[in-house]
Amino acid sequence: MGANEVISLSGIKLNESNPRTISEVKLDNLVDSVLTFPQMLRLRPVVVGDSSEILGGNMRYRALVFISGMTAQAIRQRLGELEISEEKKKELGEYWAKWLKKPVVEILRAENLTEEQKHEFIIKDNLAYGEWDKELLASWDKDQLQDWGLNLAWAEEKTDGGDEGGGMKAISTKLTVECENVEKLASLFEELQKRGFKCELS
Repeated sequence: MGANEVISLSGIKLNESNPRTISEVKLDNLVDSVLTFPQMLRLRPVVVGDSSEILGGNMRYRALVFISGMTAQAIRQRLGELEISEEKKKELGEYWAKWLKKPVVEILRAENLTEEQKHEFIIKDNLAYGEWDKELLASWDKDQLQDWGLNLAWAEEKTDGGDEGGGMKAISTKLTVECENVEKLASLFEELQKRGFKCELS
């Protein structure tokens, strides 16, 4: 693999054999995520094979295709409905208005892979082995975490030696995240790493 390339959005294509899918609701959330954090697309480029079929990033590509079908006014209106500052809305509106004139995408080419390796990459690119440390996340803004796509349905387990009334509970210190929204998950992962938290993303 080499460095990222910036090419026309029409220069790559969906991998029809990719087993990953996404609901309309989650795609809608991904569109909002991409609209509010386009820099993420540089940090997580779409990975393509020799024939420019997508090996990693099908959902990000679909979000970009959706955005490319919007007008600049529709994007500004959508940004206006999100909880971000007016200054940020203006900045993002200008960015996407410019992007619409020449829709592009950052890619990373995975060349010379066998078909077996391509299939292996597709599956492994979508696996998540790490768990969240709930005690560390407790100091974070919960609304922001949810906006980023993190499920905050914390699991609680009763202690073996708790009081007889069953009122004492132990809170697990690990959090398992199930998230099909790769952009939001990657964003949270990057932020956790910057703060020095131990986490894994696969």
